[in-house]
Amino acid sequence: FHHVFLVTGLITGGLTLGAHTPTLGATLDAFALVFAIATLLRVGSATALTMHSEPEPLPKGYRAMPWHDFFGAFRRGRGGQTLTYMIAFAFASSCAVPFFAVYMLDALGLTYIEFMGLITIGFLTRSLVMPSLGRVQQRFGVDRLLVISALGTLPLPALWLIDDSLWWLAIV
Repeated sequence: FHHVFLVTGLITGGLTLGAHTPTLGATLDAFALVFAIATLLRVGSATALTMHSEPEPLPKGYRAMPWHDFFGAFRRGRGGQTLTYMIAFAFASSCAVPFFAVYMLDALGLTYIEFMGLITIGFLTRSLVMPSLGRVQQRFGVDRLLVISALGTLPLPALWLIDDSLWWLAIV
């Protein structure tokens, strides 16, 4: 159900910001409201997470991993290399997000509602594609899937140059 709440949050945030864009003061108030609600929900989520722990004893086939072993896995073994790649990819994507938002909102002049609509479409598409990607990973392996994903991600910014219409951006 967390996907439902995430999409609801995206749509609600877009509508809240979209309804208050005529003046800068109203927009800042809308941002303050959205961030205040998000903060309260994050605190609630963190509180709920603290109520959970690993089962004692660990299930058969599982073992406790001390921190030094966990960080040592980054230097040796395929799992550590794969995790390092995934963290680097996520970090690079996170660094690009602010530029993406500015490009969409300022350069293309999208409204907050249109921008949140694009983000929601992207999230829903990922949710629908993930089971298929899981099957690709099981058949060909995680390394090949990550290479395919990286090669598929590279041309996306260039595709934005073809057309800046909302429909094209939604397809890309």
